[in-house]
Amino acid sequence: MRILSRYLIREFLKFFLAATAGFVVIFYVIDVLDRMSDLVRYRAPLGASVLYFLFKVPQVIFYVMPVSVLVATLFVLSILSKDNEILALRSSGVSVHRFVAPLILLSLGLSAFAFLNNEFVVPAGNARSEEIWKVQVKREYNDVFFRRDKFWYRSEHAIYNILSFDYLRKTLGRITIYRMGPGFRPIGRVDALKGQWKDGRWHFYDVVARDFLSDGSARVRSQKEMVIDLPETPESFKVIAPDPDTFSYAQLERYVKKLERDGYDVTKYLVDLQAKLSTPLISFLSCLIAIPFALRTSRAGQRPLGIFFAIAIASAYWFLLAYSLAFGHKGTLTPMAAAWIPNLILLGVGGLLLVNVEQ
Repeated sequence: MRILSRYLIREFLKFFLAATAGFVVIFYVIDVLDRMSDLVRYRAPLGASVLYFLFKVPQVIFYVMPVSVLVATLFVLSILSKDNEILALRSSGVSVHRFVAPLILLSLGLSAFAFLNNEFVVPAGNARSEEIWKVQVKREYNDVFFRRDKFWYRSEHAIYNILSFDYLRKTLGRITIYRMGPGFRPIGRVDALKGQWKDGRWHFYDVVARDFLSDGSARVRSQKEMVIDLPETPESFKVIAPDPDTFSYAQLERYVKKLERDGYDVTKYLVDLQAKLSTPLISFLSCLIAIPFALRTSRAGQRPLGIFFAIAIASAYWFLLAYSLAFGHKGTLTPMAAAWIPNLILLGVGGLLLVNVEQ
């Protein structure tokens, strides 16, 4: 049985690596074509363009791994079934569940690899890729700085230091505005606990405003609520909304705890935090859903139909996951339910089909 396990794993890895390489190439062809107009418009240096795409490789691998596992599982088992090797195993008294156990364990290992990749490699790669795109390609120097615990945003007449920004709710958390006059000279400072975009204007709460006078002194005003007309709108600050893909799980958890201590709504980030735990398991679930369909179609005419149904179920899962996370971000589902319900459904379907496979 050990020889059969090694053979199965070797054949699976051949298909998996080939599928991963193919899907990565397809992804980059689409991405390059999508970015080409911007690369030409900004006259991006060739070196910066290559580095931008190179640093995205870990994220791309994370995206394509579940599909590669699904394809590799379907192909390797379908070929074995076509060559009657599965039938020979059954005739020899070898349990099908025992035969495919190495694939299930290998898919769990690939899910663990996906988590480690997403925890330690992807965030750094995405952050570096984003920096190259903004600074070396689009040349947006010094407009936005992000250092995990705060954002700096510079406009023509002010510099903003912002702890958090929720684009959906149009709210800013713990803001400091350094107002600038002619020659970019400081003329005032505004500190507020919260900012809310209402009726086309910014409403700030628990405000301390300082006006810097020409004699070097400052006039201080404190108000519970203050309406300040700023040229920036929520669309202006959209670029500073933190991207969970640039965080590891540990970094995002620390960020969420800091926002919670300050009393801000962290529902969206709690969903993203749970998703960092649930999404790496998609590789395992892809293998689990593919095995029954590859094994249940013993007749040649049924194999394409079985493969079609496996891919259809996997595609339905991706749509379910996207909608579930969206409902979680809106607060309709709890963060844990939003991130884990799709996995539990696919686990239930795959497990039920696998248990009922003919031995």
